[in-house]
Amino acid sequence: MQTAMQKTSEKELRDAVIRQLEWVGALDINVSAKEGVVTLTGFVQFYAMKVAAEETAKSVYGVRSVANEIYMEPMARREHYPGAGDRLREQIRARTLTGIHAG
Repeated sequence: MQTAMQKTSEKELRDAVIRQLEWVGALDINVSAKEGVVTLTGFVQFYAMKVAAEETAKSVYGVRSVANEIYMEPMARREHYPGAGDRLREQIRARTLTGIHAG
C-alpha cells in the first residue's frame, strides 16, 4: 500500500525530471515515475534527442532507472504520411492509459 509520502515523492521526482527535460529543450516528452523508475514517452525528430532525454532523466537525483519509450518521428515522415504520427500517438496513448506496453 502506498502512502501519501510515496505519492508526493513520485510526483516530485516526475516534476524534477520534467524541469530538467525542459532545460535541455525536450518539451514534447511525457514523464511518469513510480518507485524511482521513470518512463519517458513521446516523439522526437532525432535519435540524439532520444538519447539526450534518457541521459538527462538518469541524471536526476532519485531516479533508479529509465524506461525510454520515445519514438522518432522525422519531419519528412509527417509530410509523406499525413496522419500516421497521429495514429501512432493515439495507439501509444491508449496503451499507456490501459497499462499495456508493447514488448
